[in-house]
Amino acid sequence: MAWCSRCFLNWFEIGRAFLSLYLDGGYYLLLIVATLFLRRYIRCCNSLGTPAAPAAAAVVRFGLQGVLGKFQVFHTVGKRSWKVEMATAGPNHMQAKLVLLGDMGAGKSSLVLRFVKGQFFDYQESTIGAAFLTQTLAVNDVTVKFEIWDTAGQERYHSLAPMYYRGAAAAVIVYDITNADSFNRAKKWVQELQRQGNPNLVMALAANKADLDSKRKIEAEEGKSYADENGLFFMETSAKTAQNVNELFYEIGRRLPKAQPVQQPAGMALTDRPANTGLTQKSSCCS
Repeated sequence: MAWCSRCFLNWFEIGRAFLSLYLDGGYYLLLIVATLFLRRYIRCCNSLGTPAAPAAAAVVRFGLQGVLGKFQVFHTVGKRSWKVEMATAGPNHMQAKLVLLGDMGAGKSSLVLRFVKGQFFDYQESTIGAAFLTQTLAVNDVTVKFEIWDTAGQERYHSLAPMYYRGAAAAVIVYDITNADSFNRAKKWVQELQRQGNPNLVMALAANKADLDSKRKIEAEEGKSYADENGLFFMETSAKTAQNVNELFYEIGRRLPKAQPVQQPAGMALTDRPANTGLTQKSSCCS
């Protein structure tokens, strides 16, 4: 039946929502939401004294690991077994998690939008939590797929930031050249990242809104001097005019370690394989 009287979940609607998330590219959100729902499903089955589907237990067990890296689960359907695995990068391909940090209004979202879609809007709504986008570049003989987390600049979202920069291969700290407080806030982000102690983290300092030179409060020499002292590379950018936007991300790609491991899944691949009928198990809950 479509509804489970015990856990009140409409599995048809949930399945349709999961499919929509997958088609929209929201792989990580899909895994997290699926894990939460399946945990509820397993609790429901346990309370009824009935076994849960093996695949449900596997997704709950490996779901959060799947957000961080490669995982595999097996789901037996009838006489066929489907192996679900996260796609991996080839020898000339690299995936890199990249996070943007900075004060509210510094132009982080505008930089990402210009880089990914070549667009700019004079008015950009504030990011809530974080936004996720991807873009692929050819850097020398390597194809780099950036998985970009654009974090919110409001102070109330600061506690969420470690979720996004933990495990990142690169970070772009953005400040507004017309706002001295924005530059001071950028310094605090640099200090926070340095405390993480990741020696392989590629850090860039982006002095944004270079098109507003007449309103400048932070000179380029000051920003570059700070970046040099703290091991960052420095660029002045403008999301509005596209000045140095692509160059910023290309330089990050060039500086990434050559043997950068795959840190996030790129997609899902289904391969058909014979089933082991001895592993099949029936469930009487939510069926």
